[in-house]
Order: sequence, then C-alpha cells, then structure tokens
Amino acid sequence: MKAPSHLISYEDFLKTLSPGVFWDVDIRDLKEKHHDAFVIQRVFDYGLFSDIVKVIKWFGEESAKKALLSARYLDKKTVAFASSLFHIKPQDFRCSTLRQSNLAHWKS
Repeated sequence: MKAPSHLISYEDFLKTLSPGVFWDVDIRDLKEKHHDAFVIQRVFDYGLFSDIVKVIKWFGEESAKKALLSARYLDKKTVAFASSLFHIKPQDFRCSTLRQSNLAHWKS
C-alpha cells in the first residue's frame, strides 16, 4: 500500500503528541521510517488515547500492529489494550514471550 502523504512534517507531527511521551528524547533526532516503530511503541506505552488515535491515523493500523507485535518490551496494560483494540491474542506479542520471570531470592 502506498504511504499516505501528510500535510505536516514528521517533526511537526511528533510535536502534536503529549510531551511526556518523548521526555528523554530530542524529537529532532527522530527520523521518519527509521524510528517509526519506536514512536508507535512509545505512544502506546506513555501517550494519551488521543495520541494513539493520531499515531494510527499517521502510520496506519497495519504498521501500528506490526510495531507493537515485534516490540521487545511493552507495559502489560499496553499489551492488554492493543490486544483488545486490534483483536490480537496477548501471547502473539513478542514481548509476552520475552518477559523475564520473577524468581524468588535465594534463601541462605
């Protein structure tokens, strides 16, 4: 499918998202195509619902699904939300299979 043409630049689009999403990143360093998965994952983990809607409109539903399914880490609430939103089983997310188990400390 052909990528949509946008009326604003990538950087200007990122500026429309909640500032807390990229609290530790200079958005001027984020490049379209190269950082798309990072942006999608960050917005789903830390953004508002309105940010998520913007990201889905900008990148498309399939790109959002692909980025989330391949993420190495997502918050459990993000997985539950994305699973419900996109009708995907939680165990299909890569991060669900990579979660570290919480092992009890050794007793001495």
